Amino acid sequence: MKHSRRKHDHDLIDSSVSVSQPLVFPTAFEGLARAFHFDKAATARLVALGLNFKQLEPAYPLATFLAALDVAADTLGDLGTPATRYRLLGRAYVKGWVGTASGLAMVTVGRLLGPRRLLLRMGKAFRTSANYVEVTVHSESARALELVVKSDDTFVPQLPADCGRLIDYRHGLLEGTVEQYGLKDSVDISERDDARAMARYLLKW
Repeated sequence: MKHSRRKHDHDLIDSSVSVSQPLVFPTAFEGLARAFHFDKAATARLVALGLNFKQLEPAYPLATFLAALDVAADTLGDLGTPATRYRLLGRAYVKGWVGTASGLAMVTVGRLLGPRRLLLRMGKAFRTSANYVEVTVHSESARALELVVKSDDTFVPQLPADCGRLIDYRHGLLEGTVEQYGLKDSVDISERDDARAMARYLLKW
């Protein structure tokens, strides 16, 4: 008997998009669509990037995702420094993500099993949202984890020069996640390398 194989995003990528370049998958965009209200001007900018949140492609170049983050960041106006705005984007994404079926399910399970389990799953979520991301998790104590998020060495030469803002965006993603437990100021960056979009995040609860 033949068994059908479930197709994943990387199986469906249009041949015009090279899998050898850094790619971002639809899950990375879905929370943005829920978290932000884009006016006509912002929507036009997204369309110019080839983005239609109602009908997302199986994958997009990392540069497209970064440009979409810039559009979202502009909706925040002059609120804080650029780094602050990208952290706020990450937090807002989590709120939008919790509004999706998969996000709500993960947070519900996490609340039952505790922060550690949810944060371990966040590491997996980073890996499955893009083809170039590597994540390692180190247990610091019963109530602390270190997540090292970086780009696979194969993709580093192809990273956009300004990809360092991903570090701040991911910082906000992790902050938004632990805030689901009512915790604040519990995510610190102990090391960062903007050129490789690499950071060590220490999470405490």
